[in-house]
Amino acid sequence: MNIERVSAISLDKNTAEKYAREVISERFSQQANKIKYLGGGSFGSAYGTKLDYGNSI
Repeated sequence: MNIERVSAISLDKNTAEKYAREVISERFSQQANKIKYLGGGSFGSAYGTKLDYGNSI
């Protein structure tokens, strides 16, 4: 098994939202209607969104 360590970079809410929109567009071929900050903690930050076709992630 190959295990790697990754380092998370610190982002402000606006930058994280911008990155989330880019990833959604690239991976799901859809646009995010609204991105909502769900909270943060020792795990990092969590965001939720509704996509064009009504799916939530």
